[in-house]
Amino acid sequence: SLNTAIEKRKNKLSIMVFDELESGLDKHTLNKLLYVIKDVKNQLLITSLKHHTVSKMIKGKILYPEQY
Repeated sequence: SLNTAIEKRKNKLSIMVFDELESGLDKHTLNKLLYVIKDVKNQLLITSLKHHTVSKMIKGKILYPEQY
């Protein structure tokens, strides 16, 4: 992938951003994706709404945004 090529050339890891990771994915597909991204060494930034289950499926600091 392009990201991997850039990381190798710069010798640095990128930050991976997933906006509303759970939206539009069935549970099986979400589990497969989480399995893959848990193994990467990159810093991850995942946005999610409180009622989504992704925050219970992955470890890390969790910030919950509020909508007004």
